[in-house]
Amino acid sequence: MQDHPIIAENESIDLVARSTALCGEVPDTSLFAKEKRPRITHIGEYVMKTSKLEAELLDLQIARYIYATNTPFIAVEHPEFMKLIKMLRPGYIPPNRHDIGNKLLNNVQGSLLDTCRKTLEDKTVSLSLDGWSNVHNEPVVCVSVTTDKGETFLTETIDTSGHSHTSEYLAELAADAITSCEINFRCHVRNVVTDNAANMAKMRRDLQKKIPNEILTYGCSAHLLNLLAQDVQITGIKEQVVQIVKYFRHTHLPAARYKQAGGNSLVIPHEIRWNTLTDCLKSYISNWHILVQVCEEYRDEINSNIGNKVKNYSIKRNAEDLFIRLKPISVALDRIQRENAIISDTVEVWKTLYEDLLSSQQPAHVLRKVDERAAQAISPAHYSANLIDPRYRGRKLTEKEATDAMEYIHQHCPNAIATVLQFKAGYDPFKSYMFSDDVS
Repeated sequence: MQDHPIIAENESIDLVARSTALCGEVPDTSLFAKEKRPRITHIGEYVMKTSKLEAELLDLQIARYIYATNTPFIAVEHPEFMKLIKMLRPGYIPPNRHDIGNKLLNNVQGSLLDTCRKTLEDKTVSLSLDGWSNVHNEPVVCVSVTTDKGETFLTETIDTSGHSHTSEYLAELAADAITSCEINFRCHVRNVVTDNAANMAKMRRDLQKKIPNEILTYGCSAHLLNLLAQDVQITGIKEQVVQIVKYFRHTHLPAARYKQAGGNSLVIPHEIRWNTLTDCLKSYISNWHILVQVCEEYRDEINSNIGNKVKNYSIKRNAEDLFIRLKPISVALDRIQRENAIISDTVEVWKTLYEDLLSSQQPAHVLRKVDERAAQAISPAHYSANLIDPRYRGRKLTEKEATDAMEYIHQHCPNAIATVLQFKAGYDPFKSYMFSDDVS
C-alpha cells in the first residue's frame, strides 16, 4: 500500500478552503487551528554561546576601554562590573586585572603600533619632544610625531633616570629619536619642536649644527604665548582675584548664598591648563555685581577681608584691564593650537596679536614683550612658509623679513627661487583667479 505524502498544516487548510469554496461553502479553519502541531524547538535557541574568538575580541575591547579611560585595572574585578557583564553576556568571563596589565596590554600595544606604522609610512612628519614625570615620579621624555593632517602619534617614551637634562644629552637623545622613528615607522622627520626652556633651546641649536639642512628646529609658539601671558600680568591682581574665586567656590555658606543669588560658575586657573586665567577673570568680572550683592546682604556671614576685596573697585578695574590684555593672547593661543595649524600661520598669529594689543592701547613694555617672544618663535623658515602660503603671500612681512625668507629659500632650495618670484608677482603660470579667497 502506497504511503500518502505528509501535508503541512497551512497547506491542509488551503486544500480544504479550495474544496469547500467549490461547493459554495465557507471553510471553518478553527477545527484545524485546534489541531496545530507543536513547533519543534532546540535547546540552542535558549542558550547564548561565546566562541573562543568572540571571547578574545571581547577581552580586547574591555582592555581598550580600560586603557583609553585610564581606569584602574582592578575595576574589571569589581562585583558590579562582573554583574553587568553577566547581564550582557551570560557565560562570558571577563579578563582579570593581571590579564589587563600583561598579555592584553601587549596585544593592544602591538595592534596600535601596526596601525601607526601603516598611517605614518612614507609621510613627512614633525617630531616633538617634551619632558614629564610618570606616576612614580620618574623622569621620562615623550616623543610624538604629527602629520600634515594634524594626526598625532606617541612613538616612544624614554626613561631618563640617572641623566642630567643637559643640552648635549638632549641633542643626542633627539638624534636617536629621529633615527628610531624613521626606522620603526618608515616616515620622514623634517621638523623638531620643543618647549622653550634654556636647555631645550640650546639643544635645538646643537641639533641644527649636527644635522644641517636636513632638520628644521623651532620652539613651540603655544608655549611662548603662555609665557607671554605671564610676562604681561598686572602685579597682584591674579592672586587677589583667585583668592576671591576660591572663597566663593570652596566655602560652603558663601557658595550657597552666591548660587542662590544667581551667580554662574567661577573658574579657578590651573598652571597646566593654558587660558584658564583668562576664563577666571571673565567669570569674576561678569559675576562681580552678584558677588557685591552677596557681600552686602550677608556681610555678617562673609569674611571681612574677602568682602573688602570684592567691593574694592581698584581690583575690579585692574582685573578688567588685565582681561583686555590677555584676551588677544588667549585668541592667538587657541588659533595656534588648532590641529590644522602650520608654521605659516605662526607668523600671521604673532603679527595679528601685536596689532590687536596695539589697537587696545597697551603700554610700551607689553608690546616690547610681544616682540621678544615673537623673535623666539619665528625663524626665516616661518617667513618662507608665510611667503609661499596662498592665503597670506607674505603680505604682513617687513622688507627685512621678506628678504630673510628669500635667502632661506635660496639656501635650502635654490631651484625654487624663479618660481617663488613668479608666485609673488602673480605672473604666469600663477593666474589672478588662483588667489581668490575661495581658492586659496
